[in-house]
Amino acid sequence: MRIVTVKKAAPLGELAGQLYAVDARKDSHAAQQAEAALRDANPHLADLKTVPEGAVILVPDKEGLKPQASSEPLAPAAPYFAQLTAGLEVLSKNLLAAHNREIEEAKETVAIAKSKEFAKLTDAGDLKASVAEAIKNAQTRIKAAQTSQRDMEKTLKQASADLEELQHRFGGST
Repeated sequence: MRIVTVKKAAPLGELAGQLYAVDARKDSHAAQQAEAALRDANPHLADLKTVPEGAVILVPDKEGLKPQASSEPLAPAAPYFAQLTAGLEVLSKNLLAAHNREIEEAKETVAIAKSKEFAKLTDAGDLKASVAEAIKNAQTRIKAAQTSQRDMEKTLKQASADLEELQHRFGGST
C-alpha cells in the first residue's frame, strides 16, 4: 500500500486512472475496480465529487490492479515521513533536555540545602523544618522527573518505531 498526496484537485475516477494502470474510461471494469478500491481504502472520500488538493490518499494493493508510477498530480508520502521523523527527533531532544534540567535543578537544591554552609544559616527551629521539607520536595521532584523521563523515552522509542513501520508500509524506503 502507498500513500500519496493530491497535488491538483480531481475526481476520484481520474485519480484512479493515474494511480493504477487501467483504461481511464469510466465504464471500464478495471477503472471501476480501481475507483472502488480507492473509495474502500479512503472512506473520507466517499461523498466527494472532486478530491481536493492536499488530500492524503491510501492506494491499496489490489489483485488484478497494477499500480502506476506516481504522476504529476500526486506526491509521494516520503517527504512527509521525513518531516515527521525530524520533528519527532527534535521533540525527543527537547523533552529529554527539559527533564534533565529539572532533575539537575532539583539535585542542586538538595545539595545546597544539605550543605554545611546552608545549615549554619538555617539553624533556627522553624527554618530547619522548612529546609527539611524543601529537601523532601526536591527529592520527590527528582523521582517524578526520572519516572516521567523513563516513560517518555519508552513512548518516544515506540513512536519512532511506529513511524518507521508506517513509512516502510506506506512510504517506501526507510
